[in-house]
Amino acid sequence: MSGLMLLTSNHTSHNDCWIFNCGHQGIVFCVACALEQLEDPGKPPVKKKFLLTELLKVVVDSDHELLRTLDDEPQVSVHLVSVLIALFASSDDGIIASAIEVIVEVCCQLRNEDLVYGIVNQVTALCLQDSSFQKSLPSLTLIGRLLQSIPPLADLLQQSYRHFTDYLLTGLKYPDENIQSAITYILLHLAGGHMTNICKEPLVKELIKNLLAIIASATSSELTMNSLGLLKKVVENECSVHEIMATDNYGLASSAFKKVLLSRNGIHQITVVQCLTQLVLAEKSLKQTTFTESLLSADIAEFLFECLATTNDILLSSIFCCLLVLTDSLNFFHECHAVYGMDSVVRATNHAMKLKNKDILCQGLELIQKMLNRYMFMLCSCIKYIRCFI
Repeated sequence: MSGLMLLTSNHTSHNDCWIFNCGHQGIVFCVACALEQLEDPGKPPVKKKFLLTELLKVVVDSDHELLRTLDDEPQVSVHLVSVLIALFASSDDGIIASAIEVIVEVCCQLRNEDLVYGIVNQVTALCLQDSSFQKSLPSLTLIGRLLQSIPPLADLLQQSYRHFTDYLLTGLKYPDENIQSAITYILLHLAGGHMTNICKEPLVKELIKNLLAIIASATSSELTMNSLGLLKKVVENECSVHEIMATDNYGLASSAFKKVLLSRNGIHQITVVQCLTQLVLAEKSLKQTTFTESLLSADIAEFLFECLATTNDILLSSIFCCLLVLTDSLNFFHECHAVYGMDSVVRATNHAMKLKNKDILCQGLELIQKMLNRYMFMLCSCIKYIRCFI
């Protein structure tokens, strides 16, 4: 693409501070000309993508010339971002992705709070005004990227954008995994350490039900990871834990957990096993057993035993820990889980020995001892009971 094609007829009126050497030899790049063309609906997508690529190069340039100029001209920064946000209406995914990338880089490099707050105002308003979540996807993606890059932004959204967070919760039911993934990613960053940060108590029940349904049906790795990350935040909160263990969630929870355990994705499996352990421990602290018994009746132990055939030491340790907690339940032995899983546990413990990991080996040996002791105790009790009738 020639240098002249990158310039507009107004180029001579533009200040030299907006002119930079392009990455291509002999080509001059003018930011003002680029913005004019990005605003022009008649310009072809291929040219807009090229302009966005060059603009990103100028933004991340080690000399930071453009950033210094934008810092001195805040109104130009606002205009630049507004032009880029307007590109969210494009039908070209490449243009939208590039526009988001430039906005995020500008915000991270400039560190201008007023600019970031202005962007949040603009994109949250767009989301609430749009007639569908599909139209809101670029805005949702941008907010997620900004939250990832600028963590303190989460406090602003929690405190001043209550309607927006309520809007996000309704989107969990939208039948599109890209939308669900974008929303769960935002909620994950908003949650922090407490679920009460992102929704009022009456909405927690609906959030958990939708989250479990998403995990049970998700096909994309990204959505599964975001949902599991949010689930970890859920189990860290006392109120949320109670809602997960609600009677009407038993089937949904076991389906979600078993589906992830079958996935063979180590990171996903580790996350769900750790969540399982936390839930069982939480119920144990409440001196209740109903939720744990429902999981065992749904054969969750067999799925854990199958996952022991792994070379991932973190997963192995997590499963041993979970099984150790589950063996405190009599149902673990009534359902014959101990008999079914002993071979898997012995094999996994033998593997831990080869790993020369003392902690995991101790977990495996403790589990074997616990299973054998409890099983033999129950077997002896049965024998004594039978002898009474002889």
